[in-house]
Amino acid sequence: MSLSTIHSASCPSLPITDGTTSHEILQGEIKGARIFFTTFAAPRSHYILPVTPISNRILFFYKGSGTIMQDSRVFPINEMCLFVPRPLVPFVVSPSSHFTALEIQWSLRENNTDLEDLASSFQHYPFFQPYSTARTYKEEIKSPKTTSRTLLPPYIVPRVAIGSVQTTGPDAVAKHSHPMLEQLFFSLEDNECTVECDDQSKSLAGADVLHIPLGSTHGVTVEEGKNLHYIWLDFFLEKEGARWISDMHKDVM
Repeated sequence: MSLSTIHSASCPSLPITDGTTSHEILQGEIKGARIFFTTFAAPRSHYILPVTPISNRILFFYKGSGTIMQDSRVFPINEMCLFVPRPLVPFVVSPSSHFTALEIQWSLRENNTDLEDLASSFQHYPFFQPYSTARTYKEEIKSPKTTSRTLLPPYIVPRVAIGSVQTTGPDAVAKHSHPMLEQLFFSLEDNECTVECDDQSKSLAGADVLHIPLGSTHGVTVEEGKNLHYIWLDFFLEKEGARWISDMHKDVM
């Protein structure tokens, strides 16, 4: 029996204008998280992004090229990458070709340890992770041929971790559950797989974003001749839940 319905959304055709364009998706799906598809149009020289109080901003750039600058540090973007700016400090995005990003605005709780944890991880900001140099890990629910990457380790952004899964069919991510976290899947362009949650199944392809129902038993399959390649985004209900990542994900040496 299904615990809840699988909800998903696709990247809309955002107009390319002389500025930024954002489209919010899956509103209210995950408490504390706002999810956007955001574009930065070229050839405008730069965009100065304002701060967002009591929140972390996370950007996964998956199209375009250019640079990001914060704290006098310049980060070149010529492949997929994840960027987390230092909170409460403006940063500059300078596209040389149109940027498209999946953007997460994650609200921090003022009445628990989020702000303390943020302060203790401040030395990691701004955080920048190119896709090609991300650390890889193994997990029992995945086959030996699967490549799994860690893009945002836990404890940098309070109660958030992000990574990816990549393999070719036929293959599968075995069914499992994790009631301590909310999860999104973001499909990359070459991905074409099927997500199964309890008694439901849903295709995941293109630039789809899918919410895994909290507490569901879920898995992913990919057919022969097709690719499985998606980003997972974990939002932990409590700080202690992030230990699950350390227990399940074993870094490849």
